[in-house]
Amino acid sequence: MRKNLLDEVPQNITSTSIKDYASPEKVVDIVLDLREEINKELSHEEKDDEKWIERCRYGYAGLVTDLKERKKKMEEGRAERDTLQKKVDEAQNKVNENQKILDKIENEKEQETKSNENIKQVSPLEMHEYESINETCSKRLGEKKEKKKEKIFTPEYVKRLDGMIDTYKKVLKEAKEEVEQRKRLRKKQDDRVMEEEGIESDSDEDEEDQVVVSTESNNKRGGKPGSHGRDRGGRCRLVKKK
Repeated sequence: MRKNLLDEVPQNITSTSIKDYASPEKVVDIVLDLREEINKELSHEEKDDEKWIERCRYGYAGLVTDLKERKKKMEEGRAERDTLQKKVDEAQNKVNENQKILDKIENEKEQETKSNENIKQVSPLEMHEYESINETCSKRLGEKKEKKKEKIFTPEYVKRLDGMIDTYKKVLKEAKEEVEQRKRLRKKQDDRVMEEEGIESDSDEDEEDQVVVSTESNNKRGGKPGSHGRDRGGRCRLVKKK
């Protein structure tokens, strides 16, 4: 606390008159002094608004660009999938044709084996008598006929036939391996497209998406992928929210 307050001399305090302070000239001076500060605040707010507008504009443009790129990738993936499906169908047709050829060869081999069992073995004497009688009859009728040679399946012929069967089996095996490889490639492509499109795959749809390889011509697939209410052949494009 201050001491000796009673001994201090009071001081005269002068203040500006309200009349002069509120005069038009003073008001104009005060407005001019505050204009620069007010303009700074307004310009700062306008710049913030422009930044937000630009940010929103660029964000919308980026979103449109991203959607266009996703759509383009979807179309490319769709085209690649169709191409792979076409190749798989061609390979399947080739497998069916090779299987038919193999079945035909096996049937011929079985028939030829049965025919060889029914062939009667003759002695040289019987063969000579047969030839003599045949020649006599030919001369008597005045016809010259060529002797028909019976088709005898020698071990060399059977061995060659077995080689042909092995070759067709090898071709069939290669075709099946090609089908499996294309099926795996197609599955990888589908998974990549699903990852790019933000689709979550479940085990049920993966099982339904498998390609069944069989020797039947009317091969039916085990179900279309994405059968739970999805468009474009059972698939729906779901974009994850970021």
